[in-house]
Amino acid sequence: MVIIGVLLKGHQARIVTLSGTRESHVLKSPKFDKLELPQHPTQDDVEVFVQAIHAHCVKEGVERAP
Repeated sequence: MVIIGVLLKGHQARIVTLSGTRESHVLKSPKFDKLELPQHPTQDDVEVFVQAIHAHCVKEGVERAP
């Protein structure tokens, strides 16, 4: 199973991608770990932010919980 964790702090998002199980997991994509929005984001800025996270999830095969 592949999952991501997101820590939102201010206008930054730290992203961790893990694969495996709770007992045994491996860090995936160590280079994709930080996204930033401008301090006063526009709707377009937020759309680009969401698309970047979505593209990462598709690329890494992140599974959704039912």
